[in-house]
Amino acid sequence: MEQRRRSYGKIIRSYEFQANYQEEKKPYFRSDRTQFTVILPNLNYIGTQGGGQGGTQGGTQGGTQGGTQDKLTERIIQIIRNNHKITIQEISNRTGVSVRTIKRRIALIPNVKYVGSGYSGHWEIVDD
Repeated sequence: MEQRRRSYGKIIRSYEFQANYQEEKKPYFRSDRTQFTVILPNLNYIGTQGGGQGGTQGGTQGGTQGGTQDKLTERIIQIIRNNHKITIQEISNRTGVSVRTIKRRIALIPNVKYVGSGYSGHWEIVDD
């Protein structure tokens, strides 16, 4: 039991260091005689819009894309403004988002371009 209690603390501490962590999204644990369950709330989920089945779908897609993705876009642009030689891996590390997501997000930002190739290249932000 003592070992289980230490594991709980490790799980909670690891989760608290994630980018979108909020106290209401703290992991919690359930157990009964036959099973043990760890519930890790989705840190990227904003909430439902509407009710029922359609609300969940609309909330996940519309809510996440509307709020979180705008913040992610702003964060990426800010990171690039601070260091125009930064790599996608470093952006991923700073934002807590996967490399693949960063690549997809940058592809959707019309005013961010990579000029050059490989290590000799750099990012440019074209302000309108």
